Amino acid sequence: MNNKWEYKIISMEVMGLIFRTAPLKELNDHFNQLSDQGWEFIESQRIDTREHTDKILFIFKRLKA
Repeated sequence: MNNKWEYKIISMEVMGLIFRTAPLKELNDHFNQLSDQGWEFIESQRIDTREHTDKILFIFKRLKA
């Protein structure tokens, strides 16, 4: 059997040198909601934009219905 997956990517901007921590409660709540919907966290990637803002991508997958 060939499993088919669908993916979800969530992007979060991290501003400047002052704010370098993620809003953990909000992320935790959101990730738990995604888990309830069948999404599985795969990984996160930091993207350096060479400006005052960096991005963090959170990648999820779940079986396609």
